[in-house]
Amino acid sequence: MKFILSALMFLSVIVCYSQDISIDLSAKGENLSISLDVNNSNRTFSLKKTNINSTDYFMAIVLNEKIDTSWQRSFTIHNAADSEIAALKHINDDRYSISLSELISKLQTGNQYYLYTIVLPKDIKKRMLVKVVRRMVCKIVIKN
Repeated sequence: MKFILSALMFLSVIVCYSQDISIDLSAKGENLSISLDVNNSNRTFSLKKTNINSTDYFMAIVLNEKIDTSWQRSFTIHNAADSEIAALKHINDDRYSISLSELISKLQTGNQYYLYTIVLPKDIKKRMLVKVVRRMVCKIVIKN
């Protein structure tokens, strides 16, 4: 029975990642479109520390995703030591964001950070049975 459950969960993961899923990132007039079907280790999103106000957001919009409602996507930002620095909040079906002023306060100029995404089952018991690899969306660099 566990084998069948594991196989079904594995197939769900394959279905989630077999689509041409793309992610549009935006903040303060900067935009970047990224496909999850390719290696994104050379893709960089630059954020500027200047002229940020409380209404500015770092936004990720997921396009072309047909995900089972029992699964959820998340986005996290990590430093070079792989420690999680911040997480984007799920706003609605395909939008995730974090206040740009909150994000910038956690990041240092000149350092490189990494935006990752992962899809996991909402059910905690199912999460323990699935090994899902996070996908790097892009690098993030903070400039003055």
